[in-house]
Amino acid sequence: QVTGIIVTGTINREKYGINFNQALETGGVMLGKDVKFEASAEFSISE
Repeated sequence: QVTGIIVTGTINREKYGINFNQALETGGVMLGKDVKFEASAEFSISE
């Protein structure tokens, strides 16, 4: 038997102390505050 799970979400990187950023020559900044992520895992049960 195999079971799988997929988790997706968005976090604000500044809430975790990741404050690095760099201004671009064309204006704006290199990184946004929100980081999207997706993780997947599969588990098999052996008897």
